[in-house]
Amino acid sequence: MNIAREVREVSSVESGLAASLTATRGRVLLVDDELPQRRVLAAALAVDVPDLAVASTYEEAIAELTRGDVEVLITDYRLGGRETGLDLVEWLTSSGSSAVAIMVTGFGDTIPRSRLLAVARCGVLVDYVEKPFDVKEDLVPAIARAREVRRHRAGGDGTVCLAVMESVADVERAVLAIADDRRARRRSRGDGGAR
Repeated sequence: MNIAREVREVSSVESGLAASLTATRGRVLLVDDELPQRRVLAAALAVDVPDLAVASTYEEAIAELTRGDVEVLITDYRLGGRETGLDLVEWLTSSGSSAVAIMVTGFGDTIPRSRLLAVARCGVLVDYVEKPFDVKEDLVPAIARAREVRRHRAGGDGTVCLAVMESVADVERAVLAIADDRRARRRSRGDGGAR
C-alpha cells in the first residue's frame, strides 16, 4: 500500500465527502518555492478553489498561517531554503492552528520518516500527493477530503480520532512504501530507478 493511501486512511472521515470545496470560510494556502510550479498550480486550482492564497517561502507561509483564516495548507516538501514543508506542518501542530495539511512532493523517499510519522499520527497531515499528479483528479479531491477532516475536527465529534490507524506499525509500513513505489515507477519508465 502506498503512503498516499495510508495517509488518507489515517484521516478519512466515515461520513463521506459531501461538502463542496467552497462551502467553508477558510482559505487554502499553496506553498511552493518554484515560481513556474506555483503559477501552474494556482491557475489550475483557480476555478475549484477561489479562496486560494500562495506563498513561496516558509516565512511567507507562516505569515499567512498566523492570520488564522487558513483552513488547508498545501505544501511542497522542498521549499528551497533551510526549512521544508514538513517544518510548516510541524509548525501547525505546535502553534495550535486548526488548519490541516496536504504534503506534495517529488522526493517522498527523502522525507525523515520519524517526523512524517509524528505529524500523521497527530492528524494534521491529512493527505500526501506525489508528483507528478493531476490537479483535478488528485489535488482537488485531496482538498475536499482535507476540508471535511478539518470540519469534523473543529466540530469535536471525534470522527477523525476514530479514523486514525490503530497501529503505528501500519503508518511505518506506509512510509516505507514510498521508496518502493518510486523505485517501481522509475523501473517501469526505464530510467533504472536512479535520480
